[in-house]
Amino acid sequence: SVAKTDETVANAADGTITVTATGGVAPLNYSKDDGVTWQVGNNFTALADGSYPIKVKDAANTIVAYATNPVVIAAGA
Repeated sequence: SVAKTDETVANAADGTITVTATGGVAPLNYSKDDGVTWQVGNNFTALADGSYPIKVKDAANTIVAYATNPVVIAAGA
């Protein structure tokens, strides 16, 4: 599952995405850019408004895309 918060005000770049994934071979890695870059932590912070295609990769290199990609961070008012 994915939880997100939108920007608080325009151009704040303070949106967040938290990915909760289970299964696979630990450790899991997470990507917010369709698998271009990966990180160990499941939290993405300081996000500007935009679309983020989330993927999760396990130690066996099995990659799964989030079912309702992309996750959209809305611009603040």
